[in-house]
Amino acid sequence: MPIPITDAVKKQLAEKKSANFSLCFPRLVEWTERGDAVEVNEERNARMCNDAARVFPAADGCLKQIHKRQADFIASRDKQGLITITLRAKLTTPFITGLGSGHPSETGMILDRNTGLPYIPASSIKGVLRLAYALSIAKRGDTTVDDAELAEYFGNTKEMPSAMRGGVVFLDAYPETIPALQTDIMNPHFNSYYGKIKNLPLETDNPVPIKFLSVKAGTFFVFRCYFLPLLCKDGTVKHYAQTDKEKVEKSFCIAFSTLGFGGKTAVGYGRFELSSEKEMQAAVAKQKALAIEEIKKSFNVKDSCKVVLVSQNKKGNWKVQIEGTEVFGTILNSSAVPPERKQGDAVIVRITAKPANGWNFEYLPQGQL
Repeated sequence: MPIPITDAVKKQLAEKKSANFSLCFPRLVEWTERGDAVEVNEERNARMCNDAARVFPAADGCLKQIHKRQADFIASRDKQGLITITLRAKLTTPFITGLGSGHPSETGMILDRNTGLPYIPASSIKGVLRLAYALSIAKRGDTTVDDAELAEYFGNTKEMPSAMRGGVVFLDAYPETIPALQTDIMNPHFNSYYGKIKNLPLETDNPVPIKFLSVKAGTFFVFRCYFLPLLCKDGTVKHYAQTDKEKVEKSFCIAFSTLGFGGKTAVGYGRFELSSEKEMQAAVAKQKALAIEEIKKSFNVKDSCKVVLVSQNKKGNWKVQIEGTEVFGTILNSSAVPPERKQGDAVIVRITAKPANGWNFEYLPQGQL
């Protein structure tokens, strides 16, 4: 039987702005007792969108570090003379992954364990690309797919000694910026049939609305991979060329528009389109502006928060930035900040006002870090 969360703990969780959503999502599920059974509170699942909007921004720094680390790694492969691919693609339909994974509501989502953000695992990308490449073979008129050609790029899982790795190494795909979630719904119509209460599906059964979370369309993801020379069975080494890169890029295009990534692709989820650099930058700037507005709404006057000291003007007032956000302001009682505090240090402040041209803060001596 589930253990209820106390009101005090609920209040703390509701006010916390830096929780890892991958920990909140499977654990903060509300239950309703009906006799000897318990049912998931669907409205609570819907409110998880608000929880995500509140805590996602705290992962922005980690997300930027992931992209920097991946970009630096791909750049190092370039310097070694290896073929690399970096694609930025925009969701044209909502995206959901891990819908059937373990979750109390039976409508899960795969989230990165460190950032708590939705992402696409490299193994999933590889599986979709393998199928997309097979489709590209079919589109050129071939009626059969050569396993050896597929294995060159994607490997196989046959028993030894026939097992081999593929030449393409995929990295996990992350959102370009902090994504937004939405609540979607599916309506199974034959609940009695699926529950084995009735032997036949009947149109007289009532639909059962089931809510689940998905990533909103318009979100940009970054896909990265590179080609690693392959040791062939005859002892020779296969080095990949530009033509191989073009084949895999074509497979990405098929995967984006025809197959989709994640779950419920048969009904249109998980579709992408390649974006130009200019379009991507404009969309990212718009997403960033919207994220800032969401962050501003989540903080209230009299709230305490952690800020980073940015710069000090001639009057001695500190300009600060709320940690993990793009919100800036001024500590009005900067004289109370200890003189040993320096640029880049973090301190605790209280919000005293939220004017449009920069927020006002009050330094809290007892919260010094």
